[in-house]
Amino acid sequence: MASTKRYQLLRRMSLSTHFDVKGAIVVVTFAHGTRAPYMVRGRFSTNNKDLQEAMEESAAFGKKYFLEQTYEDVEKEPKPVSKTLLGGDEVPKVPKVPKVPKVPKVPEVPETPEEEVPEETPEETIEEIPEEVPEVEEEPEEEKITDYPAITTVVAARQKLLELFNDMRPGMLKNKAEVLAVARVKKVSFSKLN
Repeated sequence: MASTKRYQLLRRMSLSTHFDVKGAIVVVTFAHGTRAPYMVRGRFSTNNKDLQEAMEESAAFGKKYFLEQTYEDVEKEPKPVSKTLLGGDEVPKVPKVPKVPKVPKVPEVPETPEEEVPEETPEETIEEIPEEVPEVEEEPEEEKITDYPAITTVVAARQKLLELFNDMRPGMLKNKAEVLAVARVKKVSFSKLN
């Protein structure tokens, strides 16, 4: 069984160094160190026995880095791919769908030429429409305008409009011209407004 060893730096967050492993130069990078929110020093993990021996025989072992933890690799028996999903769950069996009986084909109906429709319709079905239709004129409704003669200032007129109409906001009534325009639309009058 192979074991994985994790080494950690003593003082630094990262370090790149090299080791001679059976005549080949292997570059090792201790990484993923941070200062915040708390200090984490750089780490390096390997399961290569030769590299582990070279790192532990180095003069820097114990001075720049140390062996933090050793993990024993557990070999698992792989499940057959055909019976499992990626997460290892069993694939559910799908029920067989019964076959649908074939429906016999409907014979094609030959196209028949369109019957000619007479352009003239019998006179009995046509109703005569009178040439002049009297139009009914609608009488205009008298617009009732409510006057508030006691209101003499723009501020008071603005407050009255806000009281009367809930759909109004103060930002819609910034000055006298806007107050009068809204009052005209809402059928309100301020006859004594200065």
